[in-house]
Amino acid sequence: MNEKVMKMPIMQFSSVALILITVMTTCFGCSDSPSLMPQPVPSISPPPTNSSSPTLPSTDSTSAPEVLTLRQLAERKQIQIGCSLNTRCFSYTEWKEIVGREFNAAHVYWTLRWRDIETQRGHINFTQADEQVQFARSKNMVVFGHPLVFTSYGDRPDWLAGSPLSRSDLTTILRNHITQVMGHYKGQINTWVVLEDAYLKQYNDDDFLYDIFGYDYIDLVFQIARETDPSASLLYNDNDNHTSTGITTQLTHQIIKRLKAKRLIDGVGLEMHLNAMQPYTKQDVIDTMKSYGVPVYITEIDVNLANVQGTQEARYAKQATIYKEMLEASLESGVCKSFSVWGIGDKYSWLRDSSSIADPTLFDDNLKPKPAYFALRDVLK
Repeated sequence: MNEKVMKMPIMQFSSVALILITVMTTCFGCSDSPSLMPQPVPSISPPPTNSSSPTLPSTDSTSAPEVLTLRQLAERKQIQIGCSLNTRCFSYTEWKEIVGREFNAAHVYWTLRWRDIETQRGHINFTQADEQVQFARSKNMVVFGHPLVFTSYGDRPDWLAGSPLSRSDLTTILRNHITQVMGHYKGQINTWVVLEDAYLKQYNDDDFLYDIFGYDYIDLVFQIARETDPSASLLYNDNDNHTSTGITTQLTHQIIKRLKAKRLIDGVGLEMHLNAMQPYTKQDVIDTMKSYGVPVYITEIDVNLANVQGTQEARYAKQATIYKEMLEASLESGVCKSFSVWGIGDKYSWLRDSSSIADPTLFDDNLKPKPAYFALRDVLK
């Protein structure tokens, strides 16, 4: 301490201090002067785990600090965060607002399925798909066409079921369908799931193309797609191929090896429809992703809580952990380009048809974010 200050008489020191305090108080009270006083550091309380409580951060410009969306955070990490588009929800303004705000990739699925888009041979109705593609592009989202070919008997167009078809006839039909759909969206959809869920006896033996072509149809549809749009990224997509022991993992490896040799494939899609009662080891998922030797896209993740007991708080916490670990696996693998949730809003999920308590998405029935949403956001920070 300065020696002069130490020797200053007490009365004199008190007067000086009073003058200083007065000056500082007057200065800090001036509306034109910035505050020099230490300001408290803003903090964000973690979201409550009660399902009815979490809400999205306020977008009020007076709020501080700004909380970034999933989309903004994902773009910093240079990963796509996607969502499938649901035809039933396109009349809901709030649903569309959330999708456009939180995601930078869109999967146009229900409106592009063969049975839905080509209800009469050679006559393709693009109306609903166009609406979804235009919406996604208006939000500057990457658009996935998903899928071009789905091979189960239940997913083929009704007119294909009328009479037996020869291999030659079906080749012509496939070529016409793929070239029309991809040609229509050339320059708008740059990533296509060309084929989903190929034949596998112990898992998916309901495959009308396999019954006519054997596995040759896989090469055929990818060849047609490559010729139609050489600039598009072509993916093979399957379920239960995200772990080393997955039912379709070996088949997926075989398909990729076969198509890579012909330069017909650019990536693999993982349909991660997860049962929360069958958790997976994060490291196994990472190793499986890396084993494919091509870029990986998580195309359809959701986490089914139908068999999880306990309070809603505990159920949601379990779900949040699974979502968190799968996004961490995606980032840590170094090969995953996209992480897409299979819709938002639990009551709009495909699983609601089989269970009222599956609650598989990031948002509840009222489109309020659940703990899983905040878990993903924390991973991306």
